[in-house]
Amino acid sequence: MKSFLLPAAAVLLLAACGSPRESGPVAPPATDWWIAYNVQMDSVGQRFDVYVMDGDGSNPRPVLESPGVDWVYAAHGDWLYVGSDRDTSARTLFLYRMKADGAQLERIYPHPVQDAWPAISTDGREMVLSTWLEDGTPALLRMEIGGAVLDTLLATADFDFGSAVWGPGDSLLVFRSTESGLDELWKMPQDGRWRQRITNYPGEASLADDVYHTGAPRWSHQHGWISAMRFQDGEYDIHLFLEDAQWIRALTPEGSNEGWHDWSRDGNWLVYDATPLASDTTEVNYDIYLADVRIAEGVDLSNRRIPSRLTTDSRAEFAPVFVRPMGE
Repeated sequence: MKSFLLPAAAVLLLAACGSPRESGPVAPPATDWWIAYNVQMDSVGQRFDVYVMDGDGSNPRPVLESPGVDWVYAAHGDWLYVGSDRDTSARTLFLYRMKADGAQLERIYPHPVQDAWPAISTDGREMVLSTWLEDGTPALLRMEIGGAVLDTLLATADFDFGSAVWGPGDSLLVFRSTESGLDELWKMPQDGRWRQRITNYPGEASLADDVYHTGAPRWSHQHGWISAMRFQDGEYDIHLFLEDAQWIRALTPEGSNEGWHDWSRDGNWLVYDATPLASDTTEVNYDIYLADVRIAEGVDLSNRRIPSRLTTDSRAEFAPVFVRPMGE
C-alpha cells in the first residue's frame, strides 16, 4: 500500500527536492473557502501538523498539533477528516474528524485505517474507507460516519487498492488499484458489484519503478473530470481523465513536481502541493499553490497556467483541501 505520509525516504521517492520557484500572479481574495494542509514539523517526517489558512494564503495557523502524525485527507463542509496516531503507537492511524477551527475532534471509526483518502458522501453521512477486515484482509468498506459498516465493496490481499472518491451523485466510486499489475484508477458502482479500469499508463512500467504511476484521484464534478497525480516524462503532474477512460492532458506546469490536490466546489480553482525538479544543489521544499483554471468558455487546456504560491516558509507542506470557513 503506497503511503501519503512522507518520511525522508518517501521524499526521495517523489524526486521532490527543490528551492522555491517564482510565484505566479497574486491570488485574488477567496472568502468562500479556507485551505487546510499538512506541515512537516521535523526533518525526518515523524511529525506532521494540520494547518488552515485563508483562501488567499493569508493567516496560516495550526489547528491540530500532535507529537506524532496528524494528517488531513479530506473535507466536507466545515468538517476535516484526519488520520492520526495521537492515541496509539507511531504510524498506526485512526480516522478522526474535527471542525475547521480544530474544535469537536472525534474518532469516527474504532479500528486502524490505511494511509489513504476516505470518500465522503455528498450529504456527509457516509464514507468509504480503506481499512482491514477482522482477519487482516485489506478492504474498502462503505459505512456510516460513526463506524457502522453498511457494505464491503472490495476485500482482497491479491493487490493493493485504496484512496477512493465519489463521483457526481455518489453513484460511482473511483479509487487507485494495482489489480492490472500497475497502479491505475478504477471505478465501481455504489454496491461494488463490478469494477473497471479507467486509466492506461503509457509506455513500459512496473510496480518496481517505485513511483505513483497514477496516484490518488479527485473528481471535478462541475466538469466531469477525474484528476490524479501521474509520473510521466520524468516528473509528477496532475493529469485529467474522463470517466470513459479518455486521457485529456496534464494540467500543471512543466519543470516541477505536483501531487496531492483538491478542486473547489465550483471547479474554477485547483489547489495542490508542488516543488521544482531535483538538482544537486537544492533542498527539499514542497509548497502549496493555487491555480485559477477559468476562461470565458470553460477551462483552458491548451496551456498550463502559472499558479499562485500560497506558502513560502522552509517547511514542507502537503495535500491541501478546500474547506468551508467556520460560521458560514
